[in-house]
Amino acid sequence: MSILINLLCILVFLLVIFIIKKTIYCINARKALLSKITSWKKLAYEE
Repeated sequence: MSILINLLCILVFLLVIFIIKKTIYCINARKALLSKITSWKKLAYEE
């Protein structure tokens, strides 16, 4: 029984790490996209 609980804890831990990594990746991607959009807007205004 305790082995099952340990396995469950490990699975939950891995899932949490996976979600955190995904979230960080999404935030970084969004920041990069926003910076690209702002640079395009600057170029559009300068022309």
